[in-house]
Amino acid sequence: MPDAIKRRSPISGTILTTTALPARLIRAATFFLPIAAWGLLAAVFVATVGPIQLRPISGHSVGLERFLAFAIIGGLFGLAYPKRWPLVLALVLGSAAAFELMQHLSPGRHGRLADFAVKAAGGIAGLATAVLVNRRAGRG
Repeated sequence: MPDAIKRRSPISGTILTTTALPARLIRAATFFLPIAAWGLLAAVFVATVGPIQLRPISGHSVGLERFLAFAIIGGLFGLAYPKRWPLVLALVLGSAAAFELMQHLSPGRHGRLADFAVKAAGGIAGLATAVLVNRRAGRG
């Protein structure tokens, strides 16, 4: 079996065999994850701070949209930079706070503490998920 990894089960003691991801897939993820993370952060910045007409409308509650947007941002950054989760946490929380503060500079927009809290919770949830995935994959 190519790229097979053998390890002993901590519960039963039996030997488990898994197949590692092909190196090409890992290189592609290493290249594209940071691009996706920074790109999504930029898109959310434009939607949050820009004119209200640029804000996409999904039909779901704005709270859910905020939570999911920052959960995906936290997850992507956590996967892109697996060993730097404290820095990623600061980036995600700092971005959420900065976006809300910058809304006060944009006409017709208003930043609120409750909106920050929803974004922060989403970012933490996404990052926590990425940390678990990274640990499970032996990357963090």
